[in-house]
Amino acid sequence: MSNRIYGPSTNGKMYMAVSYHQKKARKNNKKSRWFVSEQEQFNIFNLSDVHELYFPEDDTLIGLQNNCSDKIGCDDERLAKFIEPSEGSKEWHGYPVFSIEFNFTESFLNKLESLNIIDRTTRNRLVRGQL
Repeated sequence: MSNRIYGPSTNGKMYMAVSYHQKKARKNNKKSRWFVSEQEQFNIFNLSDVHELYFPEDDTLIGLQNNCSDKIGCDDERLAKFIEPSEGSKEWHGYPVFSIEFNFTESFLNKLESLNIIDRTTRNRLVRGQL
């Protein structure tokens, strides 16, 4: 299995589906694995990019789909973290994460809710680290 490149996104970014994060990769306790296809990963990345869902810094995009109702990671993760390309690279890469990994700000949650990406119930679940 090798890494595949997707893109460009609507804003011109490229996405790399990294092999060790794919569903068929060997289980590794230090690496989460996607439950969704590589194309779905790119779609989640593109939505995050279009809406500029940067958090906590400009080098990280947060992704989700369908109000966090869809399982996107093999361990039931509902969020994704997309990391800016390292020096000398052009491709972003991402992996599934749990909400407990973040301490979301009110302004970020307000943005998600105002864009109708999440509803109030999902917002509360994100705050409590339940997704």
